[in-house]
Amino acid sequence: MKEPHQSVAQTAVQTGEELRALYEFTDAIYLAKSVEEVYASALDVITKTLGCERASLLLFDSYGIMQFVAWRGLSEHYRTKLAGHTPWWPGEPEPEPIFIENIVDTDEADWIKHEVGSEGIISLGFVPLTLEGRVIGKFMTYYGERQTFNQHAQTLAITIARHLGFSIGRARAEAAREEALVEARQSEERFRQMTEQAPIMIWMSDKTGKCEQLNQVARDFWGVDEAVLDAFDWSSTIHPDDVDHVQTQMRAAVSQKKPVVVRGRYANMDGEWRT
Repeated sequence: MKEPHQSVAQTAVQTGEELRALYEFTDAIYLAKSVEEVYASALDVITKTLGCERASLLLFDSYGIMQFVAWRGLSEHYRTKLAGHTPWWPGEPEPEPIFIENIVDTDEADWIKHEVGSEGIISLGFVPLTLEGRVIGKFMTYYGERQTFNQHAQTLAITIARHLGFSIGRARAEAAREEALVEARQSEERFRQMTEQAPIMIWMSDKTGKCEQLNQVARDFWGVDEAVLDAFDWSSTIHPDDVDHVQTQMRAAVSQKKPVVVRGRYANMDGEWRT
């Protein structure tokens, strides 16, 4: 018996509806609050426009292994067996999509053909996801009947992949930015804890000279409560003969955005001059 043979273009929606689906996809990934929402929107547009009921998204992990990150209509057994399978290596430049009309006719290993066939899949599409021109993953389309992937269907798949790759890149950049902010906050907290216990006076000022932090030794010296720190003017405690010297060094440190060690005489909480 001859296998059913049809074109993906025949099963895909009309061009106007395809454009509408792409617009909706673009809006959805722009408004997405998580990478999982991006994945879900991608699977929506893939299944709507490429005429398949089953699809998946895979990305290289930190070990360079292609892993399923989102899917529709695939068994756990299939995902476990085919995880890691890829025609491209991580970072390969300008990868070309691969469309297979019948898995049986390929040079794939027999065990792969068996697993694909057991899942009820005959035709497949391998569409690379790239970032800055280098492969980071792929999306897959699966069909239970033999398909002809014409130029229109291939162009549509590549368009979706470009949008998806850009969105994943943006999500990764945002995640890296958030991670850097967390690290900066943690670093600042570690610095504050370290200076708090230092046996010398340490304080931090903003560019206007306003006090932002005094460690315990400095607070005890000046008798300043931490709750009213923002109202404390440390410069008013400088000895008159040392004012020009100290403030010149402080202004230079602020303008150069560098820490400075300043030696001078300051009045403590009892009005006594201390160096």
